[in-house]
Amino acid sequence: MKQTRRISLLLAVVLLLGLCLAGCSEATTTEPVATGDELSQQDEQPQDVAPQDIQWGQVYLCGEWHHGDAVTMETELALWGELYAQGWRDLFEEMSYADAYYLNRWMQEDSDETMDWWYHASGWYSLYGNVPLDYYRQIKQNYPETVFHGVDVADNSVGGDLKAELYQAGKEDTEEFKRVMENLQQTVQYNRLDGDDAKVYRENCMAENFLREYGKLSGANIMGIFGSAHVLNCKRTNGLVDTMAKQLMAYGGDAIQTDIIGYPDLIRTDRMQVRGKEYDATYYGADSYEEKDGTLVMEYWRLEDAYEDLADCPYAAEDETFWAEINYFDFPLKVEEGQVYVVQFTQPDGTVERDYYRADGNVIDNYVCVQCIVVDD
Repeated sequence: MKQTRRISLLLAVVLLLGLCLAGCSEATTTEPVATGDELSQQDEQPQDVAPQDIQWGQVYLCGEWHHGDAVTMETELALWGELYAQGWRDLFEEMSYADAYYLNRWMQEDSDETMDWWYHASGWYSLYGNVPLDYYRQIKQNYPETVFHGVDVADNSVGGDLKAELYQAGKEDTEEFKRVMENLQQTVQYNRLDGDDAKVYRENCMAENFLREYGKLSGANIMGIFGSAHVLNCKRTNGLVDTMAKQLMAYGGDAIQTDIIGYPDLIRTDRMQVRGKEYDATYYGADSYEEKDGTLVMEYWRLEDAYEDLADCPYAAEDETFWAEINYFDFPLKVEEGQVYVVQFTQPDGTVERDYYRADGNVIDNYVCVQCIVVDD
Protein backbone atom coordinates (compact mmCIF):
# COMPACT_ATOMS: atom_id res chain seq x y z
CA MET A 1 0.00 0.00 0.00
CA LYS A 2 2.80 2.41 0.85
CA GLN A 3 4.52 1.69 -2.46
CA THR A 4 1.26 2.29 -4.39
CA ARG A 5 0.83 5.67 -2.71
CA ARG A 6 4.44 6.61 -3.51
CA ILE A 7 4.08 5.71 -7.19
CA SER A 8 0.84 7.70 -7.38
CA LEU A 9 2.55 10.71 -5.86
CA LEU A 10 5.47 10.47 -8.29
CA LEU A 11 3.10 10.19 -11.22
CA ALA A 12 1.27 13.28 -10.01
CA VAL A 13 4.57 15.13 -9.88
CA VAL A 14 5.37 14.13 -13.45
CA LEU A 15 1.94 15.21 -14.67
CA LEU A 16 2.35 18.56 -12.93
CA LEU A 17 5.81 18.87 -14.48
CA GLY A 18 4.30 18.46 -17.92
CA LEU A 19 1.73 21.20 -17.30
CA CYS A 20 4.33 23.58 -15.92
CA LEU A 21 6.68 23.11 -18.86
CA ALA A 22 4.04 23.22 -21.56
CA GLY A 23 4.68 26.90 -22.05
CA CYS A 24 8.44 26.56 -22.47
CA SER A 25 8.30 23.95 -25.23
CA GLU A 26 5.55 22.34 -27.24
CA ALA A 27 5.48 18.61 -26.51
CA THR A 28 7.13 16.62 -29.24
CA THR A 29 7.61 12.93 -29.76
CA THR A 30 9.97 10.89 -31.83
CA GLU A 31 9.10 8.02 -34.10
CA PRO A 32 10.96 4.77 -33.35
CA VAL A 33 14.36 5.06 -34.97
CA ALA A 34 16.10 2.30 -36.86
CA THR A 35 18.99 0.71 -35.05
CA GLY A 36 21.59 -1.95 -35.78
CA ASP A 37 21.98 -2.80 -39.44
CA GLU A 38 19.07 -0.59 -40.52
CA LEU A 39 20.65 2.57 -39.13
CA SER A 40 23.90 2.02 -41.02
CA GLN A 41 21.96 1.76 -44.28
CA GLN A 42 20.30 5.17 -43.96
CA ASP A 43 21.60 7.81 -46.36
CA GLU A 44 21.35 10.67 -43.89
CA GLN A 45 22.68 10.38 -40.35
CA PRO A 46 21.62 12.78 -37.56
CA GLN A 47 24.02 15.68 -37.33
CA ASP A 48 25.57 16.84 -34.08
CA VAL A 49 24.03 20.02 -32.66
CA ALA A 50 26.05 22.50 -30.59
CA PRO A 51 24.78 22.55 -26.98
CA GLN A 52 23.75 26.20 -27.21
CA ASP A 53 21.64 25.43 -30.29
CA ILE A 54 19.73 22.46 -28.86
CA GLN A 55 15.95 22.60 -29.05
CA TRP A 56 14.62 21.53 -25.67
CA GLY A 57 11.49 19.62 -24.85
CA GLN A 58 10.79 18.24 -21.38
CA VAL A 59 13.66 16.33 -19.75
CA TYR A 60 12.71 14.35 -16.65
CA LEU A 61 15.70 12.80 -14.85
CA CYS A 62 15.14 10.13 -12.20
CA GLY A 63 17.93 9.58 -9.70
CA GLU A 64 18.10 6.07 -8.26
CA TRP A 65 19.09 5.82 -4.63
CA HIS A 66 20.05 2.15 -5.19
CA HIS A 67 20.76 0.56 -8.58
CA GLY A 68 19.03 -2.75 -9.28
CA ASP A 69 16.49 -2.39 -6.47
CA ALA A 70 13.17 -4.09 -7.26
CA VAL A 71 10.96 -1.41 -5.68
CA THR A 72 12.90 1.39 -7.37
CA MET A 73 12.65 -0.24 -10.80
CA GLU A 74 8.95 -0.91 -10.29
CA THR A 75 8.49 2.80 -9.61
CA GLU A 76 10.48 3.70 -12.73
CA LEU A 77 8.34 1.38 -14.86
CA ALA A 78 5.18 3.05 -13.58
CA LEU A 79 6.60 6.48 -14.35
CA TRP A 80 7.72 5.46 -17.82
CA GLY A 81 4.34 3.86 -18.51
CA GLU A 82 2.56 7.11 -17.72
CA LEU A 83 4.90 9.17 -19.88
CA TYR A 84 4.82 6.59 -22.67
CA ALA A 85 1.03 6.90 -22.74
CA GLN A 86 1.52 10.63 -23.33
CA GLY A 87 3.72 9.95 -26.36
CA TRP A 88 7.21 9.93 -24.83
CA ARG A 89 9.46 7.35 -26.47
CA ASP A 90 13.13 8.13 -25.64
CA LEU A 91 14.65 6.66 -22.48
CA PHE A 92 18.18 7.68 -21.46
CA GLU A 93 20.01 5.36 -19.06
CA GLU A 94 23.33 5.12 -17.21
CA MET A 95 24.95 2.83 -19.75
CA SER A 96 27.33 3.06 -22.70
CA TYR A 97 26.45 3.77 -26.31
CA ALA A 98 27.01 0.09 -27.18
CA ASP A 99 24.74 -1.14 -24.37
CA ALA A 100 21.87 0.98 -25.69
CA TYR A 101 22.64 -0.16 -29.25
CA TYR A 102 22.15 -3.82 -28.36
CA LEU A 103 19.05 -3.09 -26.28
CA ASN A 104 17.49 -1.33 -29.27
CA ARG A 105 18.38 -4.27 -31.50
CA TRP A 106 16.71 -6.65 -29.06
CA MET A 107 13.59 -4.44 -28.95
CA GLN A 108 13.12 -5.13 -32.69
CA GLU A 109 13.70 -8.87 -32.47
CA ASP A 110 11.14 -11.62 -31.96
CA SER A 111 13.53 -13.63 -29.79
CA ASP A 112 15.63 -13.01 -26.67
CA GLU A 113 18.90 -14.06 -28.29
CA THR A 114 20.48 -10.60 -28.09
CA MET A 115 19.14 -9.96 -24.59
CA ASP A 116 20.43 -13.27 -23.24
CA TRP A 117 23.91 -12.44 -24.50
CA TRP A 118 23.89 -8.74 -23.59
CA TYR A 119 22.49 -9.17 -20.08
CA HIS A 120 25.43 -11.35 -19.04
CA ALA A 121 28.03 -9.40 -21.00
CA SER A 122 26.89 -6.08 -19.51
CA GLY A 123 27.29 -7.36 -15.94
CA TRP A 124 23.69 -6.94 -14.79
CA TYR A 125 23.34 -10.64 -14.00
CA SER A 126 26.32 -10.81 -11.66
CA LEU A 127 25.34 -7.59 -9.85
CA TYR A 128 21.56 -7.69 -9.46
CA GLY A 129 20.22 -11.06 -10.60
CA ASN A 130 16.98 -11.02 -12.57
CA VAL A 131 15.49 -7.74 -11.30
CA PRO A 132 16.76 -5.58 -14.19
CA LEU A 133 16.07 -8.39 -16.67
CA ASP A 134 12.40 -8.41 -15.66
CA TYR A 135 12.39 -4.61 -15.94
CA TYR A 136 13.64 -4.65 -19.55
CA ARG A 137 11.27 -7.46 -20.52
CA GLN A 138 8.33 -5.46 -19.22
CA ILE A 139 9.45 -2.46 -21.25
CA LYS A 140 9.61 -4.57 -24.41
CA GLN A 141 6.23 -6.15 -23.74
CA ASN A 142 4.32 -3.07 -22.62
CA TYR A 143 6.20 -0.16 -24.21
CA PRO A 144 7.58 -1.65 -27.44
CA GLU A 145 8.41 1.66 -29.16
CA THR A 146 10.86 2.66 -26.42
CA VAL A 147 14.23 3.82 -27.76
CA PHE A 148 17.21 3.54 -25.40
CA HIS A 149 20.06 6.03 -25.28
CA GLY A 150 23.35 5.34 -23.45
CA VAL A 151 25.58 8.24 -22.39
CA ASP A 152 28.06 6.75 -19.90
CA VAL A 153 31.61 5.54 -20.39
CA ALA A 154 31.84 1.78 -20.91
CA ASP A 155 32.42 -0.42 -17.86
CA ASN A 156 32.12 -3.77 -19.63
CA SER A 157 33.25 -5.52 -22.83
CA VAL A 158 30.16 -4.68 -24.87
CA GLY A 159 31.74 -1.68 -26.60
CA GLY A 160 34.63 -3.79 -27.84
CA ASP A 161 32.18 -6.41 -29.10
CA LEU A 162 30.26 -3.82 -31.09
CA LYS A 163 33.46 -2.35 -32.52
CA ALA A 164 34.57 -5.81 -33.69
CA GLU A 165 31.16 -6.62 -35.15
CA LEU A 166 31.00 -3.39 -37.17
CA TYR A 167 34.60 -3.70 -38.32
CA GLN A 168 34.10 -7.25 -39.54
CA ALA A 169 31.00 -6.11 -41.44
CA GLY A 170 32.97 -3.35 -43.18
CA LYS A 171 31.03 -0.56 -41.47
CA GLU A 172 33.90 1.67 -40.34
CA ASP A 173 32.25 4.68 -42.04
CA THR A 174 28.95 4.42 -40.18
CA GLU A 175 27.58 6.57 -37.38
CA GLU A 176 27.57 3.58 -35.05
CA PHE A 177 31.26 2.91 -35.57
CA LYS A 178 32.12 6.56 -34.98
CA ARG A 179 30.15 6.67 -31.75
CA VAL A 180 31.40 3.41 -30.30
CA MET A 181 35.00 4.42 -31.05
CA GLU A 182 34.50 7.78 -29.31
CA ASN A 183 32.97 5.99 -26.34
CA LEU A 184 35.80 3.48 -26.14
CA GLN A 185 38.36 6.28 -26.29
CA GLN A 186 36.59 7.94 -23.37
CA THR A 187 36.78 4.66 -21.49
CA VAL A 188 40.50 4.32 -22.12
CA GLN A 189 41.12 7.80 -20.75
CA TYR A 190 38.80 7.18 -17.78
CA ASN A 191 40.71 4.01 -16.88
CA ARG A 192 44.03 5.86 -17.00
CA LEU A 193 42.87 8.23 -14.28
CA ASP A 194 42.52 7.60 -10.56
CA GLY A 195 40.33 8.84 -7.74
CA ASP A 196 38.72 12.25 -8.12
CA ASP A 197 40.30 12.82 -11.53
CA ALA A 198 38.49 9.78 -12.91
CA LYS A 199 35.17 10.84 -11.36
CA VAL A 200 35.44 14.36 -12.76
CA TYR A 201 36.30 13.06 -16.22
CA ARG A 202 33.40 10.59 -16.20
CA GLU A 203 30.87 13.22 -15.08
CA ASN A 204 31.96 15.55 -17.87
CA CYS A 205 31.78 12.72 -20.42
CA MET A 206 28.24 11.85 -19.36
CA ALA A 207 27.11 15.47 -19.76
CA GLU A 208 28.87 15.77 -23.13
CA ASN A 209 27.40 12.50 -24.42
CA PHE A 210 23.94 13.39 -23.16
CA LEU A 211 23.95 16.75 -24.92
CA ARG A 212 25.13 15.22 -28.18
CA GLU A 213 22.56 12.42 -28.05
CA TYR A 214 19.69 14.67 -27.03
CA GLY A 215 20.60 17.29 -29.61
CA LYS A 216 19.58 14.85 -32.37
CA LEU A 217 16.02 14.47 -31.06
CA SER A 218 14.64 17.86 -32.13
CA GLY A 219 13.14 18.80 -28.78
CA ALA A 220 11.67 15.42 -27.85
CA ASN A 221 10.34 14.81 -24.35
CA ILE A 222 12.63 12.29 -22.68
CA MET A 223 13.03 10.46 -19.39
CA GLY A 224 16.44 9.58 -17.95
CA ILE A 225 17.40 7.07 -15.27
CA PHE A 226 20.74 7.55 -13.51
CA GLY A 227 22.28 7.17 -10.10
CA SER A 228 21.20 9.98 -7.76
CA ALA A 229 24.77 11.35 -7.64
CA HIS A 230 24.48 12.34 -11.33
CA VAL A 231 21.02 13.90 -11.05
CA LEU A 232 21.26 16.23 -8.06
CA ASN A 233 21.56 19.92 -8.93
CA CYS A 234 24.85 20.48 -7.16
CA LYS A 235 28.57 19.91 -7.28
CA ARG A 236 30.07 16.52 -6.47
CA THR A 237 33.47 14.87 -6.00
CA ASN A 238 34.54 17.26 -3.24
CA GLY A 239 33.14 20.20 -5.17
CA LEU A 240 35.41 19.62 -8.18
CA VAL A 241 32.72 19.16 -10.83
CA ASP A 242 29.07 19.95 -11.48
CA THR A 243 26.87 16.89 -11.71
CA MET A 244 25.67 15.81 -15.13
CA ALA A 245 22.24 17.29 -14.42
CA LYS A 246 23.68 20.64 -13.31
CA GLN A 247 25.77 20.80 -16.49
CA LEU A 248 22.66 20.08 -18.58
CA MET A 249 20.74 22.81 -16.78
CA ALA A 250 23.31 25.34 -17.95
CA TYR A 251 21.83 24.83 -21.43
CA GLY A 252 18.31 23.51 -20.84
CA GLY A 253 17.34 25.53 -17.77
CA ASP A 254 13.85 24.79 -16.45
CA ALA A 255 13.23 22.23 -19.20
CA ILE A 256 15.23 19.81 -17.04
CA GLN A 257 13.45 18.49 -13.94
CA THR A 258 14.87 15.96 -11.49
CA ASP A 259 13.56 13.58 -8.85
CA ILE A 260 15.16 11.07 -6.51
CA ILE A 261 13.61 7.60 -6.35
CA GLY A 262 14.20 4.94 -3.76
CA TYR A 263 14.47 6.67 -0.40
CA PRO A 264 13.83 3.87 2.08
CA ASP A 265 10.47 3.69 3.81
CA LEU A 266 10.43 3.43 7.57
CA ILE A 267 10.29 -0.16 8.74
CA ARG A 268 9.27 0.25 12.35
CA THR A 269 9.48 2.61 15.29
CA ASP A 270 11.69 1.54 18.20
CA ARG A 271 12.30 3.11 21.59
CA MET A 272 15.83 4.24 22.31
CA GLN A 273 17.28 5.67 25.53
CA VAL A 274 19.84 8.46 25.22
CA ARG A 275 21.19 10.44 28.17
CA GLY A 276 18.56 8.86 30.38
CA LYS A 277 15.65 9.95 28.20
CA GLU A 278 13.58 7.73 25.91
CA TYR A 279 12.87 8.69 22.33
CA ASP A 280 10.97 7.23 19.41
CA ALA A 281 13.58 5.93 16.97
CA THR A 282 12.37 5.41 13.41
CA TYR A 283 14.19 2.40 11.96
CA TYR A 284 15.03 2.43 8.24
CA GLY A 285 16.90 -0.84 7.83
CA ALA A 286 20.49 -1.84 7.20
CA ASP A 287 23.26 -1.94 4.61
CA SER A 288 25.97 -4.59 4.49
CA TYR A 289 29.43 -4.36 2.98
CA GLU A 290 31.88 -7.16 2.37
CA GLU A 291 35.22 -6.48 4.03
CA LYS A 292 38.37 -8.56 3.72
CA ASP A 293 37.72 -10.19 7.07
CA GLY A 294 33.94 -10.50 6.84
CA THR A 295 30.74 -8.48 6.62
CA LEU A 296 30.22 -4.98 8.03
CA VAL A 297 26.57 -4.22 8.83
CA MET A 298 25.26 -0.68 9.33
CA GLU A 299 21.75 -0.03 10.72
CA TYR A 300 20.01 3.36 10.62
CA TRP A 301 17.52 5.21 12.80
CA ARG A 302 16.22 8.75 13.01
CA LEU A 303 15.96 9.83 16.64
CA GLU A 304 12.71 11.76 16.80
CA ASP A 305 12.53 15.14 18.62
CA ALA A 306 16.07 14.80 19.94
CA TYR A 307 17.78 17.71 18.19
CA GLU A 308 17.36 20.36 20.87
CA ASP A 309 18.30 17.91 23.63
CA LEU A 310 21.56 17.02 21.86
CA ALA A 311 22.39 20.44 20.42
CA ASP A 312 25.16 20.97 22.98
CA CYS A 313 27.04 17.77 22.09
CA PRO A 314 30.43 18.49 20.49
CA TYR A 315 31.51 17.05 17.16
CA ALA A 316 33.57 13.86 17.30
CA ALA A 317 37.12 13.89 16.01
CA GLU A 318 37.90 11.83 12.92
CA ASP A 319 39.83 9.24 14.95
CA GLU A 320 36.93 8.78 17.39
CA THR A 321 34.40 7.27 15.01
CA PHE A 322 33.96 5.21 11.87
CA TRP A 323 32.43 8.19 10.02
CA ALA A 324 33.06 11.68 11.38
CA GLU A 325 31.09 13.34 8.60
CA ILE A 326 28.72 11.84 6.05
CA ASN A 327 27.57 13.71 2.99
CA TYR A 328 24.32 13.34 1.09
CA PHE A 329 25.65 10.72 -1.32
CA ASP A 330 26.81 8.28 1.36
CA PHE A 331 23.94 8.54 3.83
CA PRO A 332 21.05 6.20 2.93
CA LEU A 333 18.33 8.46 4.35
CA LYS A 334 17.12 11.82 3.20
CA VAL A 335 19.08 14.22 5.42
CA GLU A 336 16.98 16.96 6.99
CA GLU A 337 18.38 19.87 8.95
CA GLY A 338 17.42 19.79 12.61
CA GLN A 339 17.39 16.01 12.94
CA VAL A 340 19.52 13.47 14.81
CA TYR A 341 20.37 10.10 13.27
CA VAL A 342 21.76 6.93 14.81
CA VAL A 343 24.05 4.53 12.97
CA GLN A 344 24.94 1.19 14.53
CA PHE A 345 28.01 -0.57 13.12
CA THR A 346 28.43 -4.32 13.59
CA GLN A 347 31.99 -5.24 12.66
CA PRO A 348 32.94 -8.60 11.11
CA ASP A 349 34.23 -9.77 14.52
CA GLY A 350 30.85 -9.01 16.13
CA THR A 351 31.91 -5.74 17.79
CA VAL A 352 28.99 -3.29 17.92
CA GLU A 353 29.39 0.49 17.94
CA ARG A 354 26.55 3.02 17.97
CA ASP A 355 27.23 6.56 16.78
CA TYR A 356 25.03 9.66 16.73
CA TYR A 357 24.88 12.14 13.85
CA ARG A 358 23.41 15.64 13.92
CA ALA A 359 22.27 17.65 10.90
CA ASP A 360 23.15 21.24 11.78
CA GLY A 361 22.89 22.64 8.27
CA ASN A 362 26.55 22.17 7.41
CA VAL A 363 27.04 21.57 3.71
CA ILE A 364 29.12 19.25 1.53
CA ASP A 365 28.79 19.63 -2.25
CA ASN A 366 25.90 22.06 -1.73
CA TYR A 367 23.87 19.54 0.27
CA VAL A 368 23.26 19.30 3.98
CA CYS A 369 25.36 16.65 5.70
CA VAL A 370 25.37 14.94 9.07
CA GLN A 371 28.28 15.08 11.52
CA CYS A 372 29.10 12.66 14.28
CA ILE A 373 28.63 14.02 17.80
CA VAL A 374 29.91 12.85 21.16
CA VAL A 375 27.00 11.80 23.38
CA ASP A 376 27.87 11.08 26.98
CA ASP A 377 25.25 8.89 28.62
